[in-house]
Amino acid sequence: MTIFDDLPAAREMPTAHAVARQHAIETQLPQLLGQQGPHRGRVLSVAAASAAVATAAVIAAVNPWSSTPAYASWTAVPDQLDRVATQQLGITCAKDLQRHFNGSASGLTAALAERRGQFQAVLLQGVHDGGTSMGVCVNTHHGDLGGLTSVLAPLTAGQVIMLDGNPGQTSGPDAARVAYGRTSTAVARVVVTTQDNRTVTASAGGGYFLAWWPSGPGVSAVSAYAANGRELVVRHYPAASTGAPQQAPR
Repeated sequence: MTIFDDLPAAREMPTAHAVARQHAIETQLPQLLGQQGPHRGRVLSVAAASAAVATAAVIAAVNPWSSTPAYASWTAVPDQLDRVATQQLGITCAKDLQRHFNGSASGLTAALAERRGQFQAVLLQGVHDGGTSMGVCVNTHHGDLGGLTSVLAPLTAGQVIMLDGNPGQTSGPDAARVAYGRTSTAVARVVVTTQDNRTVTASAGGGYFLAWWPSGPGVSAVSAYAANGRELVVRHYPAASTGAPQQAPR
């Protein structure tokens, strides 16, 4: 199992809830790190959450990619999966996350699913511990990459788009990043620009978006568009920035 070396930002929550969540994480980590499964895994790093913040995030990979993934088939524009394939992929992803997170992924169902070349990915959503939870799985011929983000606050009034996660393996031959989050009902299309200047069209619908790409650099900007093509907002994420993203409404 691989623990991603880049986690979504923490969010505030009541101290008692945070302490309970931290205890649950600490209890599960020895089991997670010991469950190598049929593919030998690699531990990159573990980020500890303080009791004062919500993290809504422990990100892990299940059966990580081999040293020679077939990334040549990856495409910057995804193909959407049909309803049956989406549901089946969601069921498989939820079972994987349930197994590795000891119940923290309960109640998640598929929100979006896509194909990029040989690779399929699915975004799950649901309610857990009083907040929105999201799970993600990307599968290849070499294994599945998956993660979980939980206890997310709802979008605020007037908020168009929120990047909730940008985890990934940031170095080595298996480097890859995932970006996912939530949108308002006004958003029909989402485009992600990466720090290495890739332009990746995200899958978007039902209030969510999902994209991934085969390199280590993270998100530089996320752009949201209305159904008529009008740019609604661009949110920038400077590589050196540790604060909130810069927002440029249109």
